[in-house]
Amino acid sequence: MLKLISSATELLLKEDWNEYINLYSRCHFPQTSPNDDDDNSTNLRRTLCSALSNRAEAYSKLRDLSAALIDCDHALKLNPFHLKSLVCKGNVLLDLHCYSQAFECFHRAKALVSTDSAISQLLK
Repeated sequence: MLKLISSATELLLKEDWNEYINLYSRCHFPQTSPNDDDDNSTNLRRTLCSALSNRAEAYSKLRDLSAALIDCDHALKLNPFHLKSLVCKGNVLLDLHCYSQAFECFHRAKALVSTDSAISQLLK
């Protein structure tokens, strides 16, 4: 996992979004049910949500908004309170001119982190 994070960080710094997407696409996570409550399932969901959110942001940078939205939705299906996925989805929806849906994502994110001024700015 540390090698993956290190490789991802290098690609992020180079802004090599295609390779960044390929790296996360090569990750094979075992299937887990969102209802599993043991520590391994919780950690797996957390890791998968982060990977999907990171890949969604890379898709967004490449303007593949439909792929970004799919990854955000998948992450939010695993964890409806995943802050990074909510914000990413909100930004993608803004780019798609779906303003009311974007507002809903930012509103949900703001409820999770009510003191975040960047999210508050997006809601104004």
